[in-house]
Amino acid sequence: MNTADHRSGSYKLVNNNICPIHFSVKFGKNVKIGENVVIDKNCTIGDNVFIGHNTVIRENVSIGSNSILGHLVVIEADTTIGNFVTIQSQCHITKFATIEDNVFFGPKAMCINTYHISHGRKFKPELNGPIIRFGARVGSGSVIMPGVEIGRETEIGANSTVTRNCLPFCVYIGSPAKMKRSVPTAERY
Repeated sequence: MNTADHRSGSYKLVNNNICPIHFSVKFGKNVKIGENVVIDKNCTIGDNVFIGHNTVIRENVSIGSNSILGHLVVIEADTTIGNFVTIQSQCHITKFATIEDNVFFGPKAMCINTYHISHGRKFKPELNGPIIRFGARVGSGSVIMPGVEIGRETEIGANSTVTRNCLPFCVYIGSPAKMKRSVPTAERY
């Protein structure tokens, strides 16, 4: 990667494209970055990470090695993502989220960090990101509400809304998501 000067800030030349990537970003080895990727200050990207086109990563984000971020993903500030994580296209990971190793997010899944939208109002909302434990799988179009903890190797069905903590090794489906069964032993790490 080469650094190039531009009137609106510090940019890096990545794959022959000028991308707005802050000079303080620390990259591991063999990182692949698509076009029009934005990475803000103080981020750390591990080895062998793929970042798809038009993805935005806000400040103070850590992404572990061997992880994949699909196209059009947004990772908000102060978020930690483990190793071997796959976040498919068009997902939104909210500020203060914690995603442990080997987690999977299907396309268009999202996390939310507040129940109180403060836009244009004179109060500051309490922000509380979710915690997604080791090996959990979040189905396409699912919504993970503020402060929820999804247990180890739990599976969330597509289009579910997770409003409460989820036990480890269980399958949750619906809106609101309810436990349906245990994850079969053959599907566990």
